[in-house]
Amino acid sequence: MTTKVLICDDEELVRWSIGEYLRSSGFAVVEAGDGEAFLKCVEDEAPSVAILDLMMPGVDGMTALRTLRERGSDLPVVMLTAVGSVEPVVEATRLGAASYLTKPFELADVRRAVDEAIAAQRARTSVARADVDGYAGIIGRAASMQRVFATLRQLEAVDTPSVLLTGESGTGKDLIAQAIHTRGSRAPHPFVEVDCTAIPETLMESTLFGHERGAFTDAKATKRGLFEEAGRGVVFLDEIGELALSLQAKLLRALENRTYKRVGGNQNLRLDAAIVAATNRDLRAEVERGRFRKDLYYRLAVVELHIPALRQRSDDIPLLVQHFVELNNRSLGKSIEGVTEEAVALLVSYGWPGNVRELRNVVERMMLFASEPILGAERLPPAIRFASSRGSDGCPFVLPEGGIDIEAVERGFVIQALDRTNDNQTAAAKLLGISRYALRNRMKKFDLT
Repeated sequence: MTTKVLICDDEELVRWSIGEYLRSSGFAVVEAGDGEAFLKCVEDEAPSVAILDLMMPGVDGMTALRTLRERGSDLPVVMLTAVGSVEPVVEATRLGAASYLTKPFELADVRRAVDEAIAAQRARTSVARADVDGYAGIIGRAASMQRVFATLRQLEAVDTPSVLLTGESGTGKDLIAQAIHTRGSRAPHPFVEVDCTAIPETLMESTLFGHERGAFTDAKATKRGLFEEAGRGVVFLDEIGELALSLQAKLLRALENRTYKRVGGNQNLRLDAAIVAATNRDLRAEVERGRFRKDLYYRLAVVELHIPALRQRSDDIPLLVQHFVELNNRSLGKSIEGVTEEAVALLVSYGWPGNVRELRNVVERMMLFASEPILGAERLPPAIRFASSRGSDGCPFVLPEGGIDIEAVERGFVIQALDRTNDNQTAAAKLLGISRYALRNRMKKFDLT
């Protein structure tokens, strides 16, 4: 779809020069000679962006802009002015002008101002839609995501407790953690992220708690730990399931007592930060295997939120695709409108072992070298284009590259079936395609009775 620009200036030569330049750049152009005609064109032509002269006879640009905003329009407006005073610029900015250009100006500057105004409007639209279709910019209309968002909204009203986020890699647990921080009472304070897989076991204690000078060979000076740096903010412990048992014990003591010591120190420091942890492991199963402390699990999981895999909310895929198209349009300088229905169908039918992260990468790859306005299925990676034709003996699930714990998967399905049926065993067994007797055996096996 061609972007329409409304040019309003009482000087015909100005309108002509700008109009010809923008038309040669692929824009559609409509013109108005005064503020009254400008307001009528906004109603009749529905432009995407406007260029509005400040000083005009009759209804001037400032009055037109003020009237536009009073009517509830958020049309991006680039102001033109020959006035040297700063007051009109301040007033126009207050009324939501995207930018202003001082006469005389270069036509390239006009194009740049128009592009920036359009990009800013798309960003605002994307954020606004995301709030409708999700939470804090996280997209999701599916019932499973709406339940997550409902819990997040409840957390806004309380001081952030310990929260445990579970779900496969790529589901957006980091975004959820950030949303807990930005929408909660601790938003004014720091958000500190710790990747438990990226820091060697020998350095993790010092990283979290800090160390005193001389505590170990390379400790040439006292160093504050991340708990201390966070203050009253939020510490996000990503992939907490990878933490060594020895460190789990020390973390538990800090959480239980709300105090800790730097490595090599004697002074008790207060732990004021809230803890949000995340894992792609089944921590209950890890507890049973002796790989994760039961007491730490319960301390972390004051509120436990499971983030569903993308294949479990496939109805969100078209929405996410369009969201990523808009994001990449801004970052890549593109103006792609979307993807074909055929491409969407293939994307929906794919298993997405890498979840939302994989989908975002696929959309970016599709757009990288594309110039056409609508992206077709030929832009998809072969793994997605041919996934449905290759088949998996009728299996609707895709095996992750790293493999799975089959018992953990089975236990998870049993729990989901019971949750979905409000513990109605007959109905749960039907969902699983097994007998009620077989279900009860599995419940006993997984200690779910």
